[in-house]
Amino acid sequence: MIRLLPGIDTGLWLRPPAGVSLLLLGGFAAVGLLCMAYAWAAERRRPAMAVLVHVGGGMLTLLAGDLLTLLIGWELLSFSAFFLLARRGRGPGLRIAPLYLMFQIGAAALLFVAIMIQAQSTGSLDVAELVPDAQPYAAAAVVVKIAVIPLHAWLVLAYTSAPFAVAPLLSLYTTKVGVYSAARLLVIPGLAEVGAVMALAGVIAALAQKSGRRLLAYHIISQVGYMMAGVGLATELGKEAGLYHALNHVIYKSLLFMVMGAVIFRTGRERLDQLGGLARAMPWTFAAGIVGAASISGVPLFNGFASKELLTAATEAGWIKLLLLLASAGTGLSFLKFLNGVFVQPPRAPYLHPILEAPRSLRWPMAVLSALCLAGGLWPSAGLPGLVHDYYRLESVAMAVIPLVGSVVLWRLVGRRLLAATPAPAPGWLGREARKLVGGLRAAIVATHEGPWQAYLMLVFLAWAALAWALLRQVSP
Repeated sequence: MIRLLPGIDTGLWLRPPAGVSLLLLGGFAAVGLLCMAYAWAAERRRPAMAVLVHVGGGMLTLLAGDLLTLLIGWELLSFSAFFLLARRGRGPGLRIAPLYLMFQIGAAALLFVAIMIQAQSTGSLDVAELVPDAQPYAAAAVVVKIAVIPLHAWLVLAYTSAPFAVAPLLSLYTTKVGVYSAARLLVIPGLAEVGAVMALAGVIAALAQKSGRRLLAYHIISQVGYMMAGVGLATELGKEAGLYHALNHVIYKSLLFMVMGAVIFRTGRERLDQLGGLARAMPWTFAAGIVGAASISGVPLFNGFASKELLTAATEAGWIKLLLLLASAGTGLSFLKFLNGVFVQPPRAPYLHPILEAPRSLRWPMAVLSALCLAGGLWPSAGLPGLVHDYYRLESVAMAVIPLVGSVVLWRLVGRRLLAATPAPAPGWLGREARKLVGGLRAAIVATHEGPWQAYLMLVFLAWAALAWALLRQVSP
């Protein structure tokens, strides 16, 4: 441990996680490497330094033994994501990067306030449950970090504007780090309820999307709602279930973003009403899409089923369980729409060139993730020897199958309408005013910080370091 300040029992030090947190760390490392290989193959160049920093920042948050190290992990993720979005110096990613960074710095500032209160109250900054006065600030930071609606704009805009090669990596860490932080730091009534509402709201928003990546982005919000529904219960089983679902989500959501990236790589399209007919041309990608869709929908024998079953076991009967059940039905319906729109339905417009299967360098990371999805469903207790649970009881399988049957029935009733090519509605008064506000904020950011972004970000980092040092000197006895 490196002791930074006298009188406060803290420093920059690491603590190996245990149990499901250790599995999550392994998932962060393994899937991060696969996402790096995918990005390398798609862009035909070595991963940028920001890619390596992003993977390192995600792993650092799980290894953090004190709150300062946790905050550093948060910030490494934020600044590296900024460079991943803006790395080409053009396109929508460059426009969205400042907005993304603004939200992330806001979340880090709230967590920093919580850290100061914790230091002043206890004299220690160990990663543990915070004192009551610090909890509201940390909860607000987590709410931004996990993109609770209506604070979700940064997630949807960033993950749909990023180059398709790095979108799987961007979807990997940030929201799951927020869930992990909530599990370690927070005990606040209502978190489980917020998670259940978030799970259903994300599904409803996803069903309205015409872009494949926007659909996947809204399902990140929904799936994080599942995780928070478990973590917010503040029981040991609930936290284990929430983090176990985070582990499975890391695997299948990265797989789904890779599938969509392979489609964009070959067709140059991502709107569901402009795609179709790719099942024969891209059979391996189609198979990977089926595995990812089955996993996120909770189909038995896939990893999503195992963690959802554990969440169901941790949740007492009530409206939280009902909301999660409805969200499961909506998830199945949403991915029937995804698979049909991308692979099954006839294309509405002919492709400009013959479509080939994704290159082998893109297929093998998807194959590995598909195998992990199946392994997690077939042997759900393999990595959790201390957690004894019968995942494949008749009642458990029935509770998983019922919403899936509902999804198929709903697809038969409204599937064509969900895939109909409809023009985007003109924004109302509130939408126009919101666009003006966002445009004004973006213009103000650009006008205030003209010059190289690298220099600006370095100044921000140095200012944060100076502020942190000054405040910690104030609270140290």
